[in-house]
Amino acid sequence: MAVPRQPSPKRQCWECLRRRLVCDFGRPGCKKCCNAGKECPGYDEKKPLKWLDPGRVTSKTRTKKKSPKPAPSESTTPSDVEEVGFDVSRLDSLDWRDDTSDVVQSIYYYNNHLYPELLAITELAPNPYILYFPLKALPLLPPSIRHTMVCLSLSYRLHTLPPAAIQGYATVSWSRIFHHRGLAIRSLSEEIGTEGTRTSDKTIAAVLVFMCFELQQPVDYRQHISGLAKLINLRGGLQKLFEVSPHLKPALIFIGVFGNTTSPVADQITVSAPNNLIEVISEQWNLIFPHTLIPQQLFLYIIQINLLRAQTSTTNNYLDPGLLQIEAEELLSQISSFSPELWAGAHPSRQEEWSLIAAVWQSAIIIYCIASLQSLAVLPMSSHFRAIRTAHGDLLFLHLKQALNNWQIRKYMMWPLVVSGFEAVERTMGVQTRVSHQLDSMAQDIGTGSPCKARERLEKFWASGKMTWDECWDAPNAFVC
Repeated sequence: MAVPRQPSPKRQCWECLRRRLVCDFGRPGCKKCCNAGKECPGYDEKKPLKWLDPGRVTSKTRTKKKSPKPAPSESTTPSDVEEVGFDVSRLDSLDWRDDTSDVVQSIYYYNNHLYPELLAITELAPNPYILYFPLKALPLLPPSIRHTMVCLSLSYRLHTLPPAAIQGYATVSWSRIFHHRGLAIRSLSEEIGTEGTRTSDKTIAAVLVFMCFELQQPVDYRQHISGLAKLINLRGGLQKLFEVSPHLKPALIFIGVFGNTTSPVADQITVSAPNNLIEVISEQWNLIFPHTLIPQQLFLYIIQINLLRAQTSTTNNYLDPGLLQIEAEELLSQISSFSPELWAGAHPSRQEEWSLIAAVWQSAIIIYCIASLQSLAVLPMSSHFRAIRTAHGDLLFLHLKQALNNWQIRKYMMWPLVVSGFEAVERTMGVQTRVSHQLDSMAQDIGTGSPCKARERLEKFWASGKMTWDECWDAPNAFVC
């Protein structure tokens, strides 16, 4: 006689199993779920899917009998959260960040995104200031630099994003930027207000770093220059500061020299006496050169042009216009006789790239020399100078096009590109549009707002009908990278 088969054991519904209740195995749903006001999930092999936050998938295959579980503790578990109906998606609307996490993330972003890129760029000229920043060194930084680093990192990230990705990110980023900018200003005030830190290297460096951020914004950075000058005077002057703290030289020199080129002649920055400045540059050129890749002699020519411009703004009635013109023409002749090929030949490798770099700078400086000194009537508006300027304008546009296609060289081309924007005032609208696009591309490439700031100023100048250098740069600007 055949033995009857035993019926398979009944399965509890998934809800009773979760709540550790004895199910009544009702069909199509158990009564205990019905009495509790819940929808019975049924008796399938797998638990029915339920929409949860991404990453919180709890569906699983029914397993065999396991050893008894310990009694549930009073602490909250994920099941308890579901039981009381807590909406986990609400966590996304809360801002869990604080100022410290912003600072740490900015250092992490620099180490993992900016540092590798900067390191690759400096293959042409190794830069001792490009360093990996260990997080353990973070406590050594004054609070003002920490907050400014957040501003710089967020600004870099914001400007390097493609336009389509900025929407929704910009509002949050600018909110955090201005928040940390305010904290940086507050910290600087405290550091300057404390006698023990007022003139320390850290405080002066903090002002410089903050000023580098401010240069990208539509604000007057000269107020920081004035405050910095007072701190330097308290240290015994610029020359003494350079002797004790040579690492502060490059930033001060760049902002001073390049800032004077695109600022009104009556509002110039006095970094140091011209003779002292030239001496400092000659002694420390190996530290200065990696920041610009400009030939040393051409950089000194910019300083001499700035000095000629400054002399015209003095009230010295004994200045002979004729002598100033002779000096300007001699200076222009020296710049024109500079040979990019000979200078590039002194480099052991990549001479084509070095020659291109020098050619860009030479043409940009010749245009600056003629245009800025004609604006002040030091040089006449003659056909001779117009022909020189037009020829070097053509060369500048040609060489810049090549340089901007080189991923290493193009990051050093902001000032020459700004000069080409001025030259475009006498060119077609197509040339002006191309310069605008090049400045926007540079802003995204180097991650700063300075090229955008230059584009806005140049577009106003092109539309104004004005033509001279000082009419273009009628407010202080400093386009340095």
